[in-house]
Amino acid sequence: MSEINIFVSGKGVVPGISIGRAYVVQPRLVSNIQRNISEGEIPIEIQRFNIAIDKSYEQLEALKQKIGDEYRDPGHILEAHQMMLKDEELRKDVIQFISDRLINVEWAINLVMEKWEKIFLRVENEYFNERLSDLRFVTYRILRNISGLECFSHDPPPDAIVIAPELSPVETIQFCKNAVTAIVTEKGGATSHTVIIAKSFEIPTVIAARGILDLIKNGDLILVNGNTGEVIINPDVNHVREYRRRMIKILAMEQNLINESHTAAVTMDGVELTVYANVDFAEEIEKAITHGAEGIGLYRTEFLFLSNINEAMNEELHFRDTLNLMEKWKGGPITIRTFDLGGDKFPTEGGVLNEPNPALGLRSIRLALKNRKLFKAQIRGILRAHSSMPEVKLKIMFPLISSWDELNEAKDVYYECMEELTQEGHELSENISIGTMIELPSACMISDILAREVDFFSIGSNDLIQYSLAVDRANENISYLYRPLHPGVLRMLKFTIDSALNAGIEVSICGDMATMPIGALILMGFGLRTFSVPPSFIPHLKKMFRQVSAAEIKDLSEQALNMASHHDISEFFRNKLGSRLQEEIWPEEGEQDSVK
Repeated sequence: MSEINIFVSGKGVVPGISIGRAYVVQPRLVSNIQRNISEGEIPIEIQRFNIAIDKSYEQLEALKQKIGDEYRDPGHILEAHQMMLKDEELRKDVIQFISDRLINVEWAINLVMEKWEKIFLRVENEYFNERLSDLRFVTYRILRNISGLECFSHDPPPDAIVIAPELSPVETIQFCKNAVTAIVTEKGGATSHTVIIAKSFEIPTVIAARGILDLIKNGDLILVNGNTGEVIINPDVNHVREYRRRMIKILAMEQNLINESHTAAVTMDGVELTVYANVDFAEEIEKAITHGAEGIGLYRTEFLFLSNINEAMNEELHFRDTLNLMEKWKGGPITIRTFDLGGDKFPTEGGVLNEPNPALGLRSIRLALKNRKLFKAQIRGILRAHSSMPEVKLKIMFPLISSWDELNEAKDVYYECMEELTQEGHELSENISIGTMIELPSACMISDILAREVDFFSIGSNDLIQYSLAVDRANENISYLYRPLHPGVLRMLKFTIDSALNAGIEVSICGDMATMPIGALILMGFGLRTFSVPPSFIPHLKKMFRQVSAAEIKDLSEQALNMASHHDISEFFRNKLGSRLQEEIWPEEGEQDSVK
C-alpha cells in the first residue's frame, strides 16, 4: 500500500489548486554517439546538421499553426526558438567543431553546448540561466531529429498532473493543449518560458519541487497548490476534502472579485485610486480588461530582444508590436518601457557579453545609450505606430536611470527620433508623455531634480530594494534579507513620492511591492494614488482599497517611518488592520512574488 500524505514543497508560480493523477515524464535521452570521421565525411555531417535544423524549424512552425492566434504568448516563444535554430553563431560553432576536430555532428553539437554552458554559467543570474535552458531545448530537438527519434510522444489523460524534471516550451504547450490540470517540475525558474506558457493557459504550476520524482509514480493521486507551492502525494480523504473545499471557495471568491473589478477603487473616506496592469505581451490585454485594468502601467519590451539582436535592429518589429498593442487596448493610457536588458540576459552579435558583475554593468538604459542604433530603432518604431493611432494616450519611460545626465541623454535620443520622423513626413502626435523608472537609490535621492525633467515617475520596487539592500533575491542563501518593508526603503519611497507630488507630475509603482497588501497600503499612505500590477492582482487590490480609510492608512504609514525593522512594521499593520489583511480579502497568491 502506498504511503499517504507525502508533502513536497516547491515554488508556486501560477496560482490555482488542482487534484488529479500523476503523469510522470522521465528525463530526456538523446544521442551521445562520439565518432571520428575522415575529411571526406565532413560535407555529409554538415548536411545531416542542416537537414535536422530545417526539420526542427518546420516542426515548430507546424506547432505555431496548430495553436493559432488564441495563444500568442506561446507563439512568440516558438518564434524565439526558431530564431535560435537559425542563429549563425550556433551553426558556425558546430561546423567548425566538425571540420577542425573531424568528429560527427552529434559530438560537435554536444561540445558546442558545453562551450555555451561555461559562458552562460559564469553569470549567476536566474533569468540568464533560464535562457540557457532554452538553448538546451533547441539543441535537444536537433539531436532527436538527427537520431530520427520522435521529439514528443506523450499522451496524458485530460485530467493529468504532469510531473517532470523540467519541460521545454514545446512540451508545455502540448501538455496544456491536452488540458492537463497542473504542472510540477523539479527544476525551472519563475521567469522561464514554461511558466510564461502555463500562465497563458492558466494552468496551476509549481517549480523547484526537488526530489518529487523519487517519491511519485504514474497514477498516484496528487494535490497541487500553485499559490503556496505545496504538493501532496497520495493525500488522505481529509486532505482531499479540504482541497476541494478550498478550490470551490477560491473559484467563488475570484469570480466575485472579477465581477466587482470594474467598480472604481474608492476608499471608505472617498479617495479614488487607479489600478493599471503590467503586461509582457499584447495578448494579455484581454485578461487585463476582464480584471478591471484602467490602463497599461508597464509594457515590457524585453521579449522582442531576447531571440536575435539583428531582428531587434529592425524598427518594423517595434512598429508592428506597438501597433498590435494599441489596437488591442481601447481604454486608458499605455506605458511602454524601453528595453531593460543587459550583460546578464542579452545575446550580442559577437556572442554573450561577459561581465564580472552584470547587475552593476552595461545593462538597461546604459546598454541602450551605448547601442544607439538599437535604441533608435525601438523609439522610431513606437513613434511611427502611435502616429497611426494618435488618440491613444502613450507614455514612454526609460529604465534604470541613475543621474540627471543619463536621463537627458536618453531624452535627446527620443527628440532626435522625433525630428527625423517629422522630416521624413510622419505626423507625430503630442499625446505622448515621457517618464523615468525610479529604481536606483541615486535616482530616489535626486528625485526632486529628476521630477523637473519628466512628465511622470514609475517606481520599480524590485531593483530599488535589491540595490538598496545589496540583496539578490534569486540567491537562496540571502533571499531572506530582501525586505520591501525595510525602513530605509520606505524612507526613500516616501521622498520619491513627495518629490513627484511637489512637482505636480504623475507617480505610480509597477514593482512587486504593489502586489503585497501591507506594501501597497503603506504606499497609499505616502500619497501614491496609481498602482500597476499583474492582471490577476487587480481585483484583490481594488477590493482591499475599498475596505480601508485613506486617512487611517496615512496615519499608520507615517508611524511606520519611525519604526526600527520590517518585522515591527508588518506586525503593527497586522494588529491595526486585523481581518482586512486576511485571506478572505486577499487570497494566498497575494503573498507570492510576481515575475518582474
